[in-house]
Amino acid sequence: MSFAFWLIAFLFLAALALTAYAGWRGAPFFPTPMRAVTAALDLADVGMADVVMDIGAGDGRVVQMAAERGARAIGFELSPFLWVAGVLRLLIVRSSGRLRFADGFRADVSSATVLFLFLMPRTMPSAVDHLVPQLKPGTRILSYAFPITEWTPARTAKPPGAATVYLY
Repeated sequence: MSFAFWLIAFLFLAALALTAYAGWRGAPFFPTPMRAVTAALDLADVGMADVVMDIGAGDGRVVQMAAERGARAIGFELSPFLWVAGVLRLLIVRSSGRLRFADGFRADVSSATVLFLFLMPRTMPSAVDHLVPQLKPGTRILSYAFPITEWTPARTAKPPGAATVYLY
């Protein structure tokens, strides 16, 4: 076998391992239904003055839809496969949103006015501990499917065929 074959095989396996780590670190990939994204952005009244940051952005749909509303939208994705899919999605639709290949739990979210989270209950406390101290007062936090324990949401929405969206 050639060196190129082994290099490609190694890179593929490394990307696969990183994808598995990303799923364990935040949540496995399960796309947020579009009606839930719309409900979340409506709940937070996202508009042109907002900076929306999506932790674990997956295929970039939250970033895309926030950018379509005129917000500055940035997503953070640790899975190389999902990051590529998200970047391609944003390029195809000519979105102004950006997707960064990065661990969202270590991201600088201090400029966010809206933070979107779709994380597992076991990883939500870690995200809150790392990210919330960076946020300015008044920053809206959206959580899809799983509430932030010990917090009381300001409002919720339950779109048909989707889980609950929580606004804090």
